[in-house]
Amino acid sequence: MKTSAAILALLAITLGATGQRFEAIHAGLGIAAVVLSAINALKSRVALIAVALGLAECVFRGEIVHACIAPVFFTACVAAALWKPPRIGRLVLLPFLITCQIALGAAYRHKAFGVMPHLAGALVTAGVLLVFCTIVLQRPGQSAPTRSAAAATLGTVLLQVSLGIAIFVMRLLDVDTGPSFALLAAAHITVGALTLAAATVLALRGFS
Repeated sequence: MKTSAAILALLAITLGATGQRFEAIHAGLGIAAVVLSAINALKSRVALIAVALGLAECVFRGEIVHACIAPVFFTACVAAALWKPPRIGRLVLLPFLITCQIALGAAYRHKAFGVMPHLAGALVTAGVLLVFCTIVLQRPGQSAPTRSAAAATLGTVLLQVSLGIAIFVMRLLDVDTGPSFALLAAAHITVGALTLAAATVLALRGFS
């Protein structure tokens, strides 16, 4: 039950990224995720945060705001499912940077401004994530959950960067109107949410 809300939220993000074609299913999955989070909130106070974010996502329908809240809602669902008393330290910087980068990407997709802020943010965010994750993985004495969270974050970052490069090249070549581009764009948005979730779990685990 705890992981169901996160799964539904991720599916909603993926379908929402494909455009208006699956809008009804996207909305239904999002509502179902909020309902499941509300049920989980009876046993987990953290799930209340997910419920609040889910309701905010339903209320604020602006495209950029919606695109920013959705991955944070998914991350809250993941945190509620895996919740243990946190040891939040310097790694809290990681989810903050990713959230900012998601916002820059959403603003670019919806033509609020050009691509350069998103590209610059991607370089900074990816660099910081790679450095911190490598430190965690190479530092002796880290717990297995912390190392797993760092490895997951590292993997999603590398995949996200690869997808971003592929999308950028396709735009340069003017081949950004076909189904292959739409699939890559949806994957880029989905992996961005996964990166935020993985980095948040890493931040909550802390490191020695």
